[in-house]
Amino acid sequence: MGYEDQMRTLILEARLERKTVMRHEGVSFYDVLRYNNILIHHPSLEIVRDRRGNVLERREVSVRAQDINDERTLKKFFAHINVNPNDLISLYADVKPHATALDQFLANHHTDRYKDEHMGFEGQKWRNGICIYTLEDIVLNNKVEGFMQKRRTFLDEDFAYFYAMVYKQRKMVKEIARTFHHIAKEKELFQEELDKFFARYCEEFRALPTPQRTALLKAIERDEMEEREEQAREQEDAA
Repeated sequence: MGYEDQMRTLILEARLERKTVMRHEGVSFYDVLRYNNILIHHPSLEIVRDRRGNVLERREVSVRAQDINDERTLKKFFAHINVNPNDLISLYADVKPHATALDQFLANHHTDRYKDEHMGFEGQKWRNGICIYTLEDIVLNNKVEGFMQKRRTFLDEDFAYFYAMVYKQRKMVKEIARTFHHIAKEKELFQEELDKFFARYCEEFRALPTPQRTALLKAIERDEMEEREEQAREQEDAA
């Protein structure tokens, strides 16, 4: 790839970062879909057969977006295509081909309800759209994990910081659900666990690398230094 092609690719990646980050603003995958007016489920059919393969029943079912962007489903998919999802780091180069592969995997190698003939034309378009959102989600998460490890995975640091905040909020919401499920059984631990939970996430938010936060900390250091100097002068004057 020549220099001009490399620059063009970087420009396209930066544009996609800006568009995709803003499109994925939300505290959950469902929240992102609702924000973008995307259905969170779509009607389909499921065929019930006997041991000989004879059709016993055609059952109306629903395909849920969260079952596509699901850890177990994605684990099967990436094992099927022999790809490490952590290696997907480019919105420009990685999203479209892997979203297409995921769509084909669901249609041909997953359960009955994902098949083209059961979902219909509109259902196929919906399924493909959810696959795109899912791959964007994976790439953005990989980018933000790299950013928090101080690697240049985002081309635009402002958007990296913005999505890092969104990412932390998502993790916090998931952890809240797990925490409350746990402490609801042990009510005497409720306040202690809650305090520890919010203290931990408060520290994680504070640890995010941001120019704004660095400037703020430097300003605080200057204020403290000036206060110490003023106190020293007051002590000298009093003496």
